[in-house]
Amino acid sequence: MVRPGRFTVFPQAIGLTGMWNPELHQQVASAISDEARARWNELEQGRLQTYRFTDLLTFWSPTVNMARDPRWGRTPETYGEDPFLSGVLGTAFVKGLQGEDKRYLKIVATPKHFAANNEEHNRFVCNPQISER
Repeated sequence: MVRPGRFTVFPQAIGLTGMWNPELHQQVASAISDEARARWNELEQGRLQTYRFTDLLTFWSPTVNMARDPRWGRTPETYGEDPFLSGVLGTAFVKGLQGEDKRYLKIVATPKHFAANNEEHNRFVCNPQISER
């Protein structure tokens, strides 16, 4: 399990969006992955990490789905409704998480919620059938 532990707490994605600064956004993500890698090492390179969905080296992030409707409930995880800004910040975040090494990743970023993924009910087993249109 990741917790207990002491980690830097940053604002949610929607809050970080307001800084309009991809370079700083990349630095934030780099700090997050540095701490994740350090915690993974504390847990004997993950051997003591036994809880489901707590892999410190695989992040389900960033959320790049557009926040088109605030009723969705996951809007704070997004970079808002602007597709260009979401793309720029999402790219910076991935680069910060994964690092600059051409051969090794600090951690694995897995951007999520590209399209048609605003469903929380049965999220692990549903198979949405989306028309091409």
